[in-house]
Amino acid sequence: MHLSEKITMKHYKVVVCQVYLLIFSLALFAQDEDSTQLDKSFKFSGDISITNNGISLIPSFALGKPALLAFFSAKKGRFSYEPQSGFSLEAKPWFTSHWLRYKLVHRQVFDLGIGTSFSAAFFSSSIVSNGVVREAILAERFINLEVMPVYKISETSSISLMYWYGFNVGKEANTERLHFLTLNGNFFSIPLGKNWRGRLIPQVFYLFQDGREGIYFSNTLGIAHRKLPLWLSSQINQPIRTNVEPNLGFLWNILLTYSF
Repeated sequence: MHLSEKITMKHYKVVVCQVYLLIFSLALFAQDEDSTQLDKSFKFSGDISITNNGISLIPSFALGKPALLAFFSAKKGRFSYEPQSGFSLEAKPWFTSHWLRYKLVHRQVFDLGIGTSFSAAFFSSSIVSNGVVREAILAERFINLEVMPVYKISETSSISLMYWYGFNVGKEANTERLHFLTLNGNFFSIPLGKNWRGRLIPQVFYLFQDGREGIYFSNTLGIAHRKLPLWLSSQINQPIRTNVEPNLGFLWNILLTYSF
């Protein structure tokens, strides 16, 4: 590892330690008992989207072609199971993640969640079998760990800070490990006249991947009719400073999402 990479990692670890200290300080000084009753009923929900350009859960990565996305959530009490999958419109797998999440702290204005997932990122590669070149779909497999504090401004708006640590557990290893730290604004059901509502999700995030790092800005803007379960959204992503490869530059897409 080069000296510059050692310095970068040193600074990164200091920042992560400070973030964890802030998170658990907020949890420590929160009320001793939950000020809002946690809903213990079982809930199942989902979002199914079609887009002209699949942008990843880490928005600096993209499929570069139209995609179908399916995100589901099964919740009961503090626990949730959230499978997420993406496919190209050619029916080729793009990614899949299976999240188990637990709400560690639940307050009127503050939540703290932790989670872990098994995920796979698929890619095509040419292999030679019996002297014949064939296309094969291979997968990078990851274990991810997550911590996410959420400050609730109102019933329809919040600010969240999410940290992921992911490490490769398979034989295919284009990426060995990554750190993903993101600050999100979440503004839902913004009134747009009598029959329409909007949502705005600005995001600034830091990505560390195998010694390379970058800072990015992303934003999602959506609109929906109040009587329809459909959202029309657009997402953009712009690198601020990065040496992470591949550097895809400015990204954008349009999504049509069915929510239930």
